[in-house]
Amino acid sequence: MAKFVKKQNGTKYYEVDGYRASGIIPYFKRGENYYILVNSEIRSKRKLYHFLGGKVELKDRVIQETALREANEESGYLINSLVPSLYQMILKENKYIKIIKSKYISFLVDIESSVVRHWLNLPELFNKMFKNSNYELKHNESLRLDWKSLNYLASNIDKMSYLGKIIIYKLKKKFQIDSDSDCQFLDS
Repeated sequence: MAKFVKKQNGTKYYEVDGYRASGIIPYFKRGENYYILVNSEIRSKRKLYHFLGGKVELKDRVIQETALREANEESGYLINSLVPSLYQMILKENKYIKIIKSKYISFLVDIESSVVRHWLNLPELFNKMFKNSNYELKHNESLRLDWKSLNYLASNIDKMSYLGKIIIYKLKKKFQIDSDSDCQFLDS
């Protein structure tokens, strides 16, 4: 069960299972390339790529619930029908990226093990539904969703959020892709 940690600038922060935030990283491999589902958000007055995820809320019982709730919100609830099977998948497969100092964990979701067509069409559906729309969803910070190659994201690292930069480095390491530069900001 989530517990209150602190209040800062009017925002309450909670923690569950030792983490303050969580998300999912849907991915697939084609040939030698890995493709990652990212969203675009405004962060520090800049449009940046980020991953589907966010902060723990008081109602979250386990960190996997945070990951799926946040991913569902940021995808415009378009993965709602997949949440039960995703929950079982992330519990069973137990693949994740941790960022210790930030108390963040993101679960890897290989869409080849899931409903591939739904995932592949997700950005197009999201972007059509929410582009130039007055319809706003609670907590939906995503401007758009896109499948981007891991190599593209790594070569455009300046377009990533801070946590996104760390996750890209860790994904390259996890997928055993040579990293051509050291990561000075690595947060174990």
